[in-house]
Amino acid sequence: MTGLRIYEEKKKKSDRASKITYVLAVAAGKGGVGKSTVATCLSLALKNLGLKVGLLDADVYGPSLQQMLPEGLEPAEDQENPETLLPAMTLGIPFISVAHFRKEASIVRAPIANGIIEQFLETVNWGELDVLVVDFPPGTGDIQLTLMQKGEISGAVVVTTPQEVALLDVRKAIQLFGEMSIPVVGVVENMSYLVDEKTGERFAPFGEGGGERLASEFSLPFLGQIPIDRSISRAGDEGKSLWDLAPESVGVAQFSSIGKQVWDSLEKLANTGLQVRQKDPCHIEVGKGDRWVTVSGADLQAKCPCARCEGQTQSDKKEVSILEFSPVGRYAMRFGFSTGCNRGIYPFSLLEIWLEI
Repeated sequence: MTGLRIYEEKKKKSDRASKITYVLAVAAGKGGVGKSTVATCLSLALKNLGLKVGLLDADVYGPSLQQMLPEGLEPAEDQENPETLLPAMTLGIPFISVAHFRKEASIVRAPIANGIIEQFLETVNWGELDVLVVDFPPGTGDIQLTLMQKGEISGAVVVTTPQEVALLDVRKAIQLFGEMSIPVVGVVENMSYLVDEKTGERFAPFGEGGGERLASEFSLPFLGQIPIDRSISRAGDEGKSLWDLAPESVGVAQFSSIGKQVWDSLEKLANTGLQVRQKDPCHIEVGKGDRWVTVSGADLQAKCPCARCEGQTQSDKKEVSILEFSPVGRYAMRFGFSTGCNRGIYPFSLLEIWLEI
């Protein structure tokens, strides 16, 4: 590597037309928990905080977000750059879904589905956004990995329902985010309870406490409970904003609270102020504020979390050159060493701990 490369993690700007500060995944690892409803209402909650919000429906096989939002401007070719696509626009939210292009059932093989997702990530001109909310498809397969590897995900919200059978698959989603070093900013429990409109009595048809147990199990914030509420269902079925349909509802109150917590968490994750630069072929400097620490390639690779380096000791490596390094999303760095390893992903939080910054 030649020259000096400096990477500042907070609010990195790309050279592409889209200027997106944070990419937020909304995932569950399974279907049937109301994840798309949460993604839609969370997007509206963030917009009501005064933020610029975009929404990407990444469910190629069962896109539903187009139904949940009012009709607006359709996607169109970007006249200034024919290689990019302008997203649809509804309620002031730029939005894209495979449903805009395929009205029939989406029966496509995984490689084609991955190609569609890559096009959405790379060719849609989102403009300037504070947050792009990505509604993840069910499961933990190829499409999810493509989104995680290429989507520069800043953080994830995980959605579950209270019963244990739902938690089984949601755990897998949390574990997958962990393996990809993507921070989960919290757990949302959907369909938590039902309130009798006449008596005010509260019922829990799917059990109680599942979301809180899951959050506690993984030491994650529990963001809140979303009730089974007629206004939430109606808003989705009729393609209306819940804020317009039932502004005083408990759903609006809960989603507003969750949106504020999520935004605060994204800002906190990005506010490390961590910088990395190369000092010489065998050393980097890691800094925060006025404090800089020099780290050798040998010491750095001794901490490498990849399977290839596991079990090696610092003395095995002698002098190690750092050939390259680059950001992974907005939460980690990937280093390439003269020993041949270039797979280790170092979360900024771990760099801070290891280097006592």
